[in-house]
Amino acid sequence: MFETIAQCYAYLDDVVCEYCGYSYQIEVPADIPYMHAKDSWLCEHALWRTNKEKNEH
Repeated sequence: MFETIAQCYAYLDDVVCEYCGYSYQIEVPADIPYMHAKDSWLCEHALWRTNKEKNEH
């Protein structure tokens, strides 16, 4: 049972990446109030893309 639960993911549908709209994946319950307190969020892919675009110019 624990192996199955470990493969499950939860997402905050009200915290989405500004760049691509991807929902924030919760890793630990303590992330929920922390992420709700943030003004904005960029997913890993968006951070990589925006940093790459900055370096190209």
